[in-house]
Amino acid sequence: MKKTIIAEKNSTKVVFSLPKEALEGISMVSVMGDFTEWNPVMLKAKKDGSCEIELEIPNGRDYHFRYQLDNLHWQNDYAADRYETSPMFLHIENSVLSLPSVEKPEKNTKPAKVIKTEKETPAKTSKMADAKPDDLTKIEGIGPKIASLLKADGIETFEKLSKSSEKTLKAILEKAGSRFQMHNPSTWANQAKIATKGDWKALKKLQDELNGGKVK
Repeated sequence: MKKTIIAEKNSTKVVFSLPKEALEGISMVSVMGDFTEWNPVMLKAKKDGSCEIELEIPNGRDYHFRYQLDNLHWQNDYAADRYETSPMFLHIENSVLSLPSVEKPEKNTKPAKVIKTEKETPAKTSKMADAKPDDLTKIEGIGPKIASLLKADGIETFEKLSKSSEKTLKAILEKAGSRFQMHNPSTWANQAKIATKGDWKALKKLQDELNGGKVK
């Protein structure tokens, strides 16, 4: 699930998607939630077997939503901000999309003063990573739920993630249950190596080539 904030309109473009692995034997997928008044919106199939749809949604609240497969089965989003019990059906857990309000940028304002600082070296960045946990959700394919799973297993920084093998990461996901087993952590360590250096431009370039954390 990718988000692009549109500050001028206090809204966010959200890409809802499901990977190929979740769609075996499925011919039709729709997303519905508070932002569609629970009316289904069809996802579009992609060449790699996944499907997605981009919707512009107003900021300022949390939204419950779910995917419906072939008008029969329900599926939550693996990268949801969190999960909550449905207010209508207490036995159902919905995905939650959280979109806080953002202030519109002021016009005709003076540019902020640029303060030059010493350029961080990889060694310094590594020490900073050891000092406090990093925001692992900056890694494509890792949402808040998976980030909490990794931190609970002692992987709370980009540096530690960069040194984790794919086998170790898969074991963490499998231990958390079937909801997380379909995630592919094959690129997480490589992304984390770039994040450890603080090279966000290079990280964004790599992530533009990924889909849900996997190579397209």
